[in-house]
Amino acid sequence: MRWIWITLIAGWLMLNFVASAKLIGDADMPRSRRAAQLALVWLVPVLGAVACLVFRATDMLGDRPSIDRTAFVNNADATGEQAPGSSGSSFD
Repeated sequence: MRWIWITLIAGWLMLNFVASAKLIGDADMPRSRRAAQLALVWLVPVLGAVACLVFRATDMLGDRPSIDRTAFVNNADATGEQAPGSSGSSFD
């Protein structure tokens, strides 16, 4: 029974260390926000670390470039008809 507690505590510490390392390594985040999230990680067991990792992941989703939609412009005009000089096949 004792090994279960040791495993749980080790897992909790590992999760907190991973979350802390990710937060400290994020130079784009303001220092005050990093400090607040680090406090959350260590003062609220498990939930704080998971919440901060989710916040960081969603922040990084906004940094991804979007799809280049200009490739679709050459295939059809505003009416949806085929552009002149295009065969309509995607395998040209």
